[in-house]
Amino acid sequence: MKKILFLTRNFPPMMTEGSTRSWQLASHLEAIGWHPLVIGPAGIEGLDDNPDISLWYAEGAYTLYNTGQAVVGDGASPEMVQRLLCGMPVNAFSQLKNSVGGLLRAENNDQGWEKIARESAQQLIAEEGEIELIYAQGPPVTPHMLGLELAKKHGLPLVLDFLAPYDVEGADSVTSLAHHQRFEKLEEQVMQSGHAIIVPSRSLKIYFLKKYFGHLTNDDIRIVSDGYDPEDALISGRGPKEEDAVMRWIILAERVTRKELAAIFAAVSELLQQHEELRGMLSISMIGSQSHEAAALCRKYKLDDVFTLQLQCSRSGETELCSMADLCLAAVGRGEMNEVFVPERLFDIIGIRLPLLGFLHDGATRQVVEDAGGRIVEPGSRGQLAGILLELVEQWRNGQLQPLPDDAVRGFGIGKAIDELHREIVSRLPLD
Repeated sequence: MKKILFLTRNFPPMMTEGSTRSWQLASHLEAIGWHPLVIGPAGIEGLDDNPDISLWYAEGAYTLYNTGQAVVGDGASPEMVQRLLCGMPVNAFSQLKNSVGGLLRAENNDQGWEKIARESAQQLIAEEGEIELIYAQGPPVTPHMLGLELAKKHGLPLVLDFLAPYDVEGADSVTSLAHHQRFEKLEEQVMQSGHAIIVPSRSLKIYFLKKYFGHLTNDDIRIVSDGYDPEDALISGRGPKEEDAVMRWIILAERVTRKELAAIFAAVSELLQQHEELRGMLSISMIGSQSHEAAALCRKYKLDDVFTLQLQCSRSGETELCSMADLCLAAVGRGEMNEVFVPERLFDIIGIRLPLLGFLHDGATRQVVEDAGGRIVEPGSRGQLAGILLELVEQWRNGQLQPLPDDAVRGFGIGKAIDELHREIVSRLPLD
């Protein structure tokens, strides 16, 4: 079987954006004749009770090599464990942000990942004579730069997977102008390297084509879409929900400001002030890299009795919560870079066919929610959000709350993405 070298800092049990994507791609390539050798993030120590740990390491469709100093979670609080797995600083008050909305920042060095990954890659290339291609995912920049280096040294074709622009926060938010200029220079170097480029969405492809107008053409960037796996037991195992006296909501919020997140909590508070009888009927949970922010807002808006403040430290934990829910409220903050961002967990939610309400500005996430058959509320309209939530509660009460339509959901299956990646791989291989 042919082998493909995967270079990624995002791979389960990490919960950074890109982890589900790289795992899905690695898991399905064997079915089309490829065995991925995954040089991934650092190992995890002290999290033996995490239900995902044994799953990722037992997966036979790929071989995983952890790289870098092990992440130690033994004895850490759930909030600290979640921060570790989402690539965030353990100290909640740290001004040094390692990630933005669960996406590792471009300059995150993970205590020498590149050096150890280079050594591991060189050893694998020397020992595994059948490696025919390299896949590198970023940001952060290190897998891309290492991929370029190895491709040049060993004459191997390279597929560069861009999750986002390197400067994910935009020029006004980076640590300094020097950082911004460095990111721009590195991104330009990689984008114009002549290697295959893939992105997860049409909006991100358009962003890069506009940014590099005159240097890249439409054929230079291929879309390998994110999606859900119909064969994933966490998704396909959800049967019809039994009747329940409690309506369960999931809030998925990424890259939202404190003010934007507070608007959601304020709308729920307004709804309950007007309809006190709902307090015993609702149970709300929050997932995503910002779910640790829920506790303070619950206290502020007196919502402790309706929120379940249990942080989820695994994809399976988040997906299981979604499978038991009746409604998902999805939110992504305003911002140029956020317009081309879609949270990975949203695709699992779509696969579960969970009714969707988007509290969203224009952008890629809003388009996905609309294409999946969900509804949209304009951010800033707290009263409208409270009104639509009440409408959905009434539909649930009457047994009329409908799941996402089958036809729309099927369009988000991962099969098309695997086919597209396979075509890109085959097109890059030398003819026998």
